[in-house]
Amino acid sequence: MKRPNNYSYILPTLYEGYNFRSRREARWAVFFDTLNIKWKYEYEGYHLGDINYLPDFWLPEYKLFWE
Repeated sequence: MKRPNNYSYILPTLYEGYNFRSRREARWAVFFDTLNIKWKYEYEGYHLGDINYLPDFWLPEYKLFWE
């Protein structure tokens, strides 16, 4: 399958019981696991005025969202 140059290819991926929206998100989870960094996937969403925002990862040990 040929992909357009400006299209970010998205392939839903299952890892550790989570259905990630893309393979890239699953790879981040593998990366965090490799470094023994605890993570939560799509842990909490926010309403920012007219925009809803759902960060990909929450890293509780660092009190940091990772997108």
